[in-house]
This record gives sequence, structure tokens and C-alpha cells, in this order.
Amino acid sequence: MDASNKKYYPFFILAGIFVILLIRNRYSFCWSDESLYVSNMYRLYQGDVFLKDEWNSAMLSSYVTLPLFYIFMLFKGSTDGVYIFFRDACVVIAFFAAVSVYRILSRQFLTRTALSCSICLMIYSRANICGCSYYNMGLFLFVLADCMFYDVCYLQKGVRKKDRVLSFLAGMCLGMSIIVNPYFILFLLILFLFYFRDRRKKILAAIGGCVFAGTVFVLYYLKSISFDGFFIMIRNAGSLGAPSVTDKIVYWFICLFGFFKETAVVQGLVFALQIYLKQNPKKYMWIRYLLALISLACFGVHLYHSANMLGGAYIALSFLGIQILPVISWEGANADIARKSILYFYITGILMSMAFVIASNNGIDAAGIGFVVVSFGAIIALSEFAHSGKMQKQKTVMEFICLGSVLGVTMFLRIFSVYRDDVLPELKYKITQGPAKGLYTTKEHLQQYNHVCDDIREFVNTDRETSVFIGRIAPWAYLCTSARCGVYTTWRLDFSDPRLEQYYENHLEPEKILVLDPEYGGFRDNYISTWGENGDLTPNVNNIGGYLSEYMDRSGYQCMRVRSGILFFKPKVSYGKEGV
Repeated sequence: MDASNKKYYPFFILAGIFVILLIRNRYSFCWSDESLYVSNMYRLYQGDVFLKDEWNSAMLSSYVTLPLFYIFMLFKGSTDGVYIFFRDACVVIAFFAAVSVYRILSRQFLTRTALSCSICLMIYSRANICGCSYYNMGLFLFVLADCMFYDVCYLQKGVRKKDRVLSFLAGMCLGMSIIVNPYFILFLLILFLFYFRDRRKKILAAIGGCVFAGTVFVLYYLKSISFDGFFIMIRNAGSLGAPSVTDKIVYWFICLFGFFKETAVVQGLVFALQIYLKQNPKKYMWIRYLLALISLACFGVHLYHSANMLGGAYIALSFLGIQILPVISWEGANADIARKSILYFYITGILMSMAFVIASNNGIDAAGIGFVVVSFGAIIALSEFAHSGKMQKQKTVMEFICLGSVLGVTMFLRIFSVYRDDVLPELKYKITQGPAKGLYTTKEHLQQYNHVCDDIREFVNTDRETSVFIGRIAPWAYLCTSARCGVYTTWRLDFSDPRLEQYYENHLEPEKILVLDPEYGGFRDNYISTWGENGDLTPNVNNIGGYLSEYMDRSGYQCMRVRSGILFFKPKVSYGKEGV
């Protein structure tokens, strides 16, 4: 490879991964999580408001992606194919973020070091949920902010005209990441102090970017709220069930200990011995080699245990990075910036990991999101270890093996693991209608999907003034009708949920209720596990009861059997093949 091409090969590699991920986007159809994100955007598009009409905090991330939804609807005119659109949009954003990471880090570190960091970001997607989840959007926005702050405050020695612009843009990205995950704000002061410890003059530009993003969000949010509605929303905020921050932070440590419980004591002893032996670097070399082998063995154990969780390999790599810190021979002009960079990405990544654990109920799986950023520091540490002191060739081989195994495991899971559908070879039946148009799923899931779409088209009113309830897990089904969502969330809502009575104090009860058969949306996970499951063949089990059932009895609702389940409706409504 000549010098002119060598300069561009990292972009060719990232572009190749980009194409692979676009192809992978076409396979699998998720009825649950990914479905929630598109249904939330559709609710906002229809005019619903967070806390007034929707009580699930996951809707906050939909405000950030809503402009993309408007663009899609402007050009498409319907929700057909919206799944693929947002999957592809997510890959485009990941590619842009990965290129930004590479361009910034390659200014200071080796090409392969910067490229490894960018690939780590690009191929990660929590649980292999392909769309614009709040996990993915929170990660990409935070990484963009983190790397721009890093460029301005750590890599740039002089003053550039564009520094304040970059600080403002970084503040905007950080502000949007706070909208996606409000728990980032708990660590905002620490982040700003860490970002601007010796560049405090630029903090005003960064705060300005944060404030700008927040102001745009608040103004858009308030435009649809009346004075009376404001007090209703304050009351509804109590329905969100905010977690105990201190308990969640303690839980973060418990999650990590659970991940490393087999080797925690051994790693602690190895780390302590490495620090002790650091005082006499020329003595006990055989012990140092032995400790290095033990660290590698622990890394292998962690890598093996993380084989069913995207991001687990990054956690394993991050702790290997800590293990090798005492044995790095800090040499050359790059040593100081390398030390600062390692600390920078470890601290900011850990804060991000904690924020997602606080916001999510997914434990170590959510913690792994922040370790995408922490892994940047680990990769830099591994590179410094390989290129300092003696035995550089042998240590370089170790660097390639470690990075190759981490990226290989993650890329394998990113391509072959399937979140809540079925094994990849079974996904060969193309969906030809509705929001999932263009995706490939199993024959059984295609039939279930078509039944739901046909039932909604034939029996559910498309009047925008009509509200419907589709239970229990099929948020995507709301995109098949112009009717408004008639419940406080599209996410796993049981018919008998006691909070429905409070919701209907300020909303009309739905005129039509479609209760899906239990087996609809059933799935088998493969290569990854969710909540310790290997799958769920009856996710739509429901309990007909509670306030809504009593209301239907009082109001004389009737019911009829349709293809996908049971439809409840008010008696004045008539049905036919032409619709309502």
C-alpha cells in the first residue's frame, strides 16, 4: 500500500463496516423495544406531549429524533418503512461519530489506535437493537461531545478561532444527551470541571451550547401545554417512579463485581503487586511476566463470560487496561498526553455508565454503554504498553490479539445475534406493508404481523379524533392507524393496569381496544440474552380486568374475534370490509 492510499485506508474500513451494517439492518423485526421508540415519535408527531399524554420517560429521546421523523413523513407521506429508515439513520449517525473519533484521536495517537476506538463505537448497539434507541442516541451524542471537548481542551495547545465553535457544538451535543438521559445532569458539574480544568474560558461557549439545546427543547415542549395542563403534568410526573440515585450507583458497583466475581480477588492482588514491583523495575522480571500472563488469563475469562452481551468485551478490555497501567514505561513526548487521555476517557466513560444504570433497569447490560467510551482509554493504554520499554514486538502481538478478540467478538454479535425475533437463517420472509415494510422475519412472525395490520385496517377507525388501545406488546401497531393512542404508554401496558383510572380523569377512554393473542410477538434470542431469557413465546399474555374492564361493562362495549385477537368496541360502531 503506497503512502497516498495508507492515509485513507481507515476510512475505507469504516465505510466497509457501514455497508455491512446497512445490509444487516434488513434482517429481524422487534415487536418490543425498537417498536416503542418509533411509536413514541409517532405520538409526538400526532401532537401528544410527554407527561400529559405519555408517562414513559423513554419518550424524552424521541424529542431529539423527532426532526428525522418529520423529514421521513414529509417525503414518504405514511409510516410504511419507518423501521428501516431509523435503522439506517442510526448507522449513518454511528458512521459520522466514528469518523469524528478517528480524526480527533489520530492527531495524537497511532492510526491503528484511533481506528480501533472508532470501530468500537461504530459496531456497538446495546442488545443489538438496531434503531435509534435512547441507548444509541445517548451514546452517540455523548461521544461527540466528549471527543470535541477532548480536542479543544486536551489536544490543542494554542488558541484556535474554531475552539469556541467546537465548544458550543460540544455543549449542544451534551445538552441533547441530557434530554435523552436526564441523569447525565447529575454529573454535569464534574464533567465541566474535568473538561475545562485548564481551559476555563471556553466553558461559557460550552454552557451556551447546552443552554441552547435545552431552550429549543423547552420551547417546543411548552407550545402545546395550557396553563391548567401544566399542573396536571406536575401531578403525572409522580407516575414515572424516579429511582434512588444512591441505590443505583451502589448497584453499578454490584453489577461490575458480579461481572468480575470469578477473578476479582486475583486481579486486586496482581494490581497491588504490579504497583509494588514498579519501584524496582529491573528486579523480579520473571514475576512481572507471570503477573502479565495472569492478567491475560483473567481477560480471557471475562471475554468468555461476555460472549452473550454486546459491550461485555469492552468491559473486559477496560479492566485489562487498568491491569497494565502499572507496567507501562511512560516514555517520550507523548507520555503526558497519553496519561491524561487514559484518565479522561476512563472518568467520562464511567460517569456515562453510571447515568445509564440509573436510568435503565438493564443492569450490567446498560452499564456496558459507558464502557464503549472507557474502552478508548484502555486501547490507548494498550498501545502505550506495546510501544514502551523492552520486548515491543512481543507486546505488539499481545495488543493485536487483545484488540482483535474484542472487536471480533463484538462484530460477530453485532451481525449474528438477533434481538427478540429468531435465528438469522430463519429471517427470510419479507414484510411488504406497514411500518416494518422491507424487513425480513420468520414465516410465523410475518403472518402475525400481517394479521395485526389487516385487522387494524379493516376494523379500527382511522379518524384522528378516535383513540385506540392495542395491548400488550405491539407499539408499532399504533403506526398503522391515524387514530390517537388511548393509553398513557405503548410499552407493556396490561389491560388491568391500575394507573389507567388516573389517566382517564383527563383523557377519554378508547373507543376500540385490540387485545392480541398471547403468542403474538413471541421470540427466541440467539447469541445474546435479555433479562436472562432465551426467549418468550407468549409475550402478549394479558389480564382483562381493572378500571377499563369495569368501564366497558358500564358502557356496553361489545367484542368480536378477529385474526390477531379480541376486539372490544362501543356498540354504535359498525364494521365491514370497507372499514369504518
